[in-house]
Amino acid sequence: MLFRKTLNSLYASITEISFLFLSYFYMLWLMPIYVVKLFSNQGFTYDFSLQRAIIGFGLFLVSLSTYILVKTGRKSFFTFFILLVLVVPNLVLYQVSGAHIGITLSMILLLYASLIPVRWPEVRFSISSKVRNNLLVALIIVLAAFMIYDFGIIPKLASFSLGEAQYAIRSQVRSSTSLISAYSFSLVSQYALPFIILTYYKAKRRNLAFAFTFLLVYLFMLNPHKTVLFNMFVMLILFGGLTYRTKLYSLMAALLVLSILGRIESQFALEGKGWIESLYYRRFLLLPARLNTCFLEIFQDRPIQLSHSILRHWFDYPYRLQPPYLVCEYCLGSAEGHANNGLFSDGFMNFGWLGAISWSLGLGFLLNFLSALKIPAHYALLDFIFLNFLKSTAVFTAMLTHGGWFYLLLLIILNSVNLSKLSPRVK
Repeated sequence: MLFRKTLNSLYASITEISFLFLSYFYMLWLMPIYVVKLFSNQGFTYDFSLQRAIIGFGLFLVSLSTYILVKTGRKSFFTFFILLVLVVPNLVLYQVSGAHIGITLSMILLLYASLIPVRWPEVRFSISSKVRNNLLVALIIVLAAFMIYDFGIIPKLASFSLGEAQYAIRSQVRSSTSLISAYSFSLVSQYALPFIILTYYKAKRRNLAFAFTFLLVYLFMLNPHKTVLFNMFVMLILFGGLTYRTKLYSLMAALLVLSILGRIESQFALEGKGWIESLYYRRFLLLPARLNTCFLEIFQDRPIQLSHSILRHWFDYPYRLQPPYLVCEYCLGSAEGHANNGLFSDGFMNFGWLGAISWSLGLGFLLNFLSALKIPAHYALLDFIFLNFLKSTAVFTAMLTHGGWFYLLLLIILNSVNLSKLSPRVK
């Protein structure tokens, strides 16, 4: 039995490692023929070096060795995301464009910190599933009412466009939004609604699941954020499979199909600029890695020490523009955009290399704790959303204003229910 379990675990790891190998070499190949060729105006360059190529491949093998520490499907899910979305894109830019090697090393540090064997204390927060769901539904309804009042009751079909029309709607909404609605939108659309949809779908209460799905789409049409639409597609992908590993296989299959379709589309698209490859490889994977270099170059002489955020009463902010606009002007040539980024960028921007290392270790151990919780696999979407926020958003923003604290609370409640089932306390 133990041999069979070990064999299955080895087979699963080989499958994931093979996909990561494929993604790594595909990104290396895609950089000069697609990303650099069509998006050089965003700072993507090609500067091949044999020395960097050898060092980079060695670091890639070192990062893959972390699979020795992966013992559960949930940890595998976290490890795969960190490798595919954080380590590999930064490694590719180091090899191809000469990005600072410290950026990649900080991502590998985070990866190892997330997998070091730690015996975490049990965290329990006892509440029945029925009470939890009723409280959550009441919270969703109350906050949704505030948002509908502020955003306007009429949905906009232009929300489904991915161009200027969507940004125009968001700008209009932002100008008339109350503080409650502004802080509630991410909490409700990114965590509360997906949680209740998945809960009712699993409980075979499909009518309620569909009703709350409709509410999620409706809120998106009032205040269109790409991540909400993106998460809906990820939700459909992750419906496949009963365990974290099988859900991961569904995700890998979808990404493989997306890559194939993207390459075919780019062959026939005008100027070779395919929409799918642009969104997935450039925007989702490589642009955040490129922004890490921008943050490093801007703030290497003068970190801001959270003077734009929670320490603004103690430190003076030294720049004329706020970080997202400053980076957008430096990296993309216009201050009209909003270039947010997380993890390395956030840590380095605030406290230099000390911040980058501290953020990597701190977030690595946080992910270590989260991946050790006993969470049912059908909530894997929540993990994906949280990890994606950490990739693209400042840490305090992700945790405080984008609902990260609420995600932690939900996971602790779910973990408490599972612990009670496995080892109920003796009263």
